[in-house]
Amino acid sequence: MPALAAMPAYFKQNGYKSPSHSTKGPIQYAFNTPLETYHYWQTRPEVIETFRTFMQGHFGSKHINWLEWFPLQSVIISGFSEKQSPYLFVDVGGARGNQAHNVRSKFPRAPGIVVLQDLPSVIEDGANIHRDIEKVKQNFFEENSIKGARAYFLSHILHNWPTDESVQILKNIHDVMTPGYSRILICDLILPDQGVTLREAALDLGMLTLHSGMQRSKKQWRNLIERAELRIEKFWMPPKDGDGIVQVIRDD
Repeated sequence: MPALAAMPAYFKQNGYKSPSHSTKGPIQYAFNTPLETYHYWQTRPEVIETFRTFMQGHFGSKHINWLEWFPLQSVIISGFSEKQSPYLFVDVGGARGNQAHNVRSKFPRAPGIVVLQDLPSVIEDGANIHRDIEKVKQNFFEENSIKGARAYFLSHILHNWPTDESVQILKNIHDVMTPGYSRILICDLILPDQGVTLREAALDLGMLTLHSGMQRSKKQWRNLIERAELRIEKFWMPPKDGDGIVQVIRDD
């Protein structure tokens, strides 16, 4: 693709440093655009529609879903308190709602409201969103409108953004969390600090090329979470190769 072909020239011009902002990466250099990748794709409807279809197919595919091994019942649902908030699970930037729908389907009797949040253009496309979840228009670069939920879920969000913007996304959730009660669950690759596989390295390069983002190691996750004034409670590693869960809490 053009962005990959432009990488040598891009890095030479930028002193061989990783991009620090989503509007100043290889794809912007290749297509001569000041727009962040998703905004650029919005100018090309056929591209963004293909992306949404890919994401829906990805989450509906036969790979091991996090709900098959992560103990959501004991970690999140059992500790739910309606006195704290009526909201159980908020799927932040959840596109067509596959993750939120999977939670409600697996735990149909779980108390609390399951919410899908995404940009207005996505939420308004309601015909393609599951009906058994509450839909809320939300830009995750603004303070989250759901306060004190038991869990905020970020699936394949933070790997799309460089560090400073990822910190902003997290702080917009931090500010509405109930200390000691609310959790953030980050579903993403958790790389080893050394010795990544070829697949993991390729995915990291893909995030860099498309979004100025990255796949993060445990050390990088810790640094990111600390910058957002949050704390990692636990790294949950998948039973096979795939995405893990970073469980995050606000202490004060």
